[in-house]
Amino acid sequence: MILSLIFLSHCSSEKNQRVQESIIHEKNEAANVKFSLEKRSVLISINYPSIFVKNSDIYVYGNSIEEKKTVLKKYDKDLNLLWKKAFNIGQGPGEVGDGVHFFVYENYIYAPDNTQKRVNIYDKNFNFTKFVKLVAPYYPVTFIKGGSYFICAEETYEYQPVKRSFRFNLVAFPTLKRKVLFKLKPFSTFNRKKQLIIYETPGHHFFYKDEKLYFINMKNYKITVFDFEGNMLKSVKVDVDIKKVTKEMKVKWLKELMGASYRENRFAFTDNIQPASYMIPLKKGFVVTRREGYSLECKDLIEGDFFDYGLKLIGKVQFPCCYRIFFSTLGYISRTFQYNEGNLYLVNMMDEEFCLERWRVTE
Repeated sequence: MILSLIFLSHCSSEKNQRVQESIIHEKNEAANVKFSLEKRSVLISINYPSIFVKNSDIYVYGNSIEEKKTVLKKYDKDLNLLWKKAFNIGQGPGEVGDGVHFFVYENYIYAPDNTQKRVNIYDKNFNFTKFVKLVAPYYPVTFIKGGSYFICAEETYEYQPVKRSFRFNLVAFPTLKRKVLFKLKPFSTFNRKKQLIIYETPGHHFFYKDEKLYFINMKNYKITVFDFEGNMLKSVKVDVDIKKVTKEMKVKWLKELMGASYRENRFAFTDNIQPASYMIPLKKGFVVTRREGYSLECKDLIEGDFFDYGLKLIGKVQFPCCYRIFFSTLGYISRTFQYNEGNLYLVNMMDEEFCLERWRVTE
């Protein structure tokens, strides 16, 4: 999971980028955006849940603790469970791998599966119809425009010395005709002691809105907007204070993030905290959640910055924190929030139980 961290600071584009980056400063005044909790429902026997919302239907998927299968659950807008479908984990027809994502469009269900480099397609009754083989591992496959495109990052490796590089793509589906939005130059994630540096690389996130693609570099707090031709339309960088990570917190967060994989001689931690986290698109604008640290524990409200879709910074908001919102990795991360028709649906953890929550949004 940690190895899926994505660079953006080394970005180079094949296109002639004629848009000048604007530098803007933080605004301490409050934006007129409020969030109020309306409903909470416990997600029984599901681990690492993710969420997808379509036409006021809420789909939650993850690993079933009891069945040892991937499950897809459908809820109504009042968070009542309507049905559940279990998928075998494997490589056979209709089976899925770990970390699969689900998208529901019209009469079909798409299950991008990076483990097996394919997209499974089911009908509305969950009968497996076919799969489309992907040409490379993509991190992650995010369907847009009714399932006719997806956004993704494509990773390649170089050896001796080990270097990684990424392309950020807009891919037509199912033809898989690829358009490269921009490339990242090859880079190494290791220091002189050959330790993997955690969170030194910039987290990255994107969303689609009104025929535009919004990207954020979490490390330097830079937001860039592209059109479907890959042209850069606008770019802003928010000037914020960079906070240092203490030696004590480096050890604490390393142990928390790595778990059983933690080895002090194999991993190092970044010296600085990336100030930005995920972008959450709403009706009139989007929230960039702010990062004070890297702990996976996430409770109550956190600070965010509210932008309109023209990248004008409006002011501060108090945003409901949700599970793993501070986990700045592009690949394999749970999709833990989505806005739909005035409501924000999110996955949270309360008293060691995963919950589905509905928050009313007032803009």
